[in-house]
Amino acid sequence: MRSLKRAAALTFAMVILLALLPAGVWAADASKPTVVKVKTQAVGLVFDGQELKLPENQHSFIYQGRVYLPIRYISYALQQTVGWDGKKLQVTVDEPNEKELAELQKQLMDNSSGKAKPFKSVTLPVRTIKATLLFNGKAKALPEGQAMFIYDGAIYVPVRFLAEAIGTEMNWDPVSRTVNGESAAYRAQFNEEKDPGKPNGTSGGTTGNEGAAGENAGAGSQPGAGGGGGGGNGGGVVPVKPTYEQITANAQSSLESLRDGCKTKLIGMAEKYLAATDATVKAQIKAEISAEVDNCTSQFESLLSGISSNLSSNGYSTDIIEEYRKAFEAEMAAGKALAGKMS
Repeated sequence: MRSLKRAAALTFAMVILLALLPAGVWAADASKPTVVKVKTQAVGLVFDGQELKLPENQHSFIYQGRVYLPIRYISYALQQTVGWDGKKLQVTVDEPNEKELAELQKQLMDNSSGKAKPFKSVTLPVRTIKATLLFNGKAKALPEGQAMFIYDGAIYVPVRFLAEAIGTEMNWDPVSRTVNGESAAYRAQFNEEKDPGKPNGTSGGTTGNEGAAGENAGAGSQPGAGGGGGGGNGGGVVPVKPTYEQITANAQSSLESLRDGCKTKLIGMAEKYLAATDATVKAQIKAEISAEVDNCTSQFESLLSGISSNLSSNGYSTDIIEEYRKAFEAEMAAGKALAGKMS
């Protein structure tokens, strides 16, 4: 009996881990609008090095581990124009002309100035919406399992999807709860300003493995960083470049550790949920489980970001990142099917 109960808890926990509770959007007919209650959360916004704040009456929230922001605002932050055709249910995101770009930059200045108001979380009844997304004339669909929402006339989309569709590099810091986006133009300009006309063979002045998000820290210091120590040939410690196999092995270990840790926590929570008889207690445990799902998914995204940076900084392909993500999405699809059978 004990083993059966734990098996039931494991099944329940895995469904929750994938954020696919029957009460969610994906248990319903996807062709029909569904109302989902979300709780707004304070999210830091930094785009091209500029800290921004959301306009009045616009919100940020996390749903199924993804950060959602208003598509019009975030497109403006990425310096793109946005159009909406209510009859066709169509959103267009395009490169601005010179006049439009000047106006967007002015709006960004307005949104980056002034003191931010104290944040107060509220619960919003957002509604799913089926709309076509066109980026510079080309349609791009949300990945399976993701949704668009509408609230108070504003359409909300996963910020990572939107940024990557435009070509912006996006990172999420789960500690500071900050979205950091850098356009290709900004990255190119920043690198040029950082090392203008740097001649070959210059020693010192660099930090090594920048952007590795803490992965492989201490894998070696740049030579000539302080002059001392060392024998012949100018001294300095020669950095040891990690192999591709070392990086991916460490990545696999970290991902498995995260999965096991999350599963253990969620099984314990699921057992408490199954044992509870009071509706209020069950609702409280369910909310705690939902928060843990968000936390686990945020850690997963943070790990992928660090792994990708580590591979890139050492000159390796990042194709395996897509494999990790596909495996994660496959588990989500399996959980979705299981949730459908249980609902």
